[in-house]
Amino acid sequence: ATSGPSLCKDSPVDIIDETSGLDLPRAPGVLCNIFSVEKALATSGFTNSGYDSDGILRQLPLLIVYQDRVYPHLSLATLMAAHNIRQAHVRDTFTGPVLFAGPFKIPITSAGGAMIRFCGPARAYTYISAADLLSGAVKESEIKNKMILIGSSAMGLNDIHHTPYAPHFPGIE
Repeated sequence: ATSGPSLCKDSPVDIIDETSGLDLPRAPGVLCNIFSVEKALATSGFTNSGYDSDGILRQLPLLIVYQDRVYPHLSLATLMAAHNIRQAHVRDTFTGPVLFAGPFKIPITSAGGAMIRFCGPARAYTYISAADLLSGAVKESEIKNKMILIGSSAMGLNDIHHTPYAPHFPGIE
């Protein structure tokens, strides 16, 4: 089901297009979290993916338009929230459009996509199981002041992607 932005946490960032020719994808609707999760969020973003013509995930759409407003991908919204950045600007440069967000300069395509900077094969990051977290097996010092993303690496949940590193790469990474 789709719902309007009044039911979803609105991203607290502004994306300002100062270019002469972005052609961003348009979202026909949104699918939000359940209300109890949504109300606890500090920020939000979309999670759409974009595969190359050979079916391999190499880039992500960082920007999308919904109801004439530009919204950030969850990865961009998370970066901006972590660095307390409230506004980003897309500007034309000699090499093409660039997204300027605080000290970060991210080259993007005219469709708002950015190449993924993989850190290596799957599981390049620390994984903590939900069971260990809920049972208290994880010490607070292990997660204090860390950015934590909650997701799944289960094949049946359809968040596994074919990447240059592996045909079964968890979407959470």
